[in-house]
Amino acid sequence: MKNLVTNSEINVGKSVMGPIQIANQYLVAFEKGGVQAFMQLTAMLSMILALVNILPIPALDGGHVVFLLIEGITRKEPSTKVRIIAQQIGMFFILGLMILIFSNDIWQFISG
Repeated sequence: MKNLVTNSEINVGKSVMGPIQIANQYLVAFEKGGVQAFMQLTAMLSMILALVNILPIPALDGGHVVFLLIEGITRKEPSTKVRIIAQQIGMFFILGLMILIFSNDIWQFISG
């Protein structure tokens, strides 16, 4: 992820895939390697989703872990207002990322 942001040699448009491109990759994997390649791609995507889910973004599980760590260190639960604001910021980030990925996916599909 760091290289996507800092490395100008990486083409983000070709490095990040949405559901349309992922479905296309499944088709390519199945055509080249059959069921085994299909299952390997499924396993890889499951691991990627698990790793993304534990990122410390408030709307994801990793964000909840951060709140639990803060509560464990300070022995005080963060206020509801702080949690709501953090969740809204996290959701805004995730929705923005989804819009970016979907629009990139559609652009890749249209441009061929």
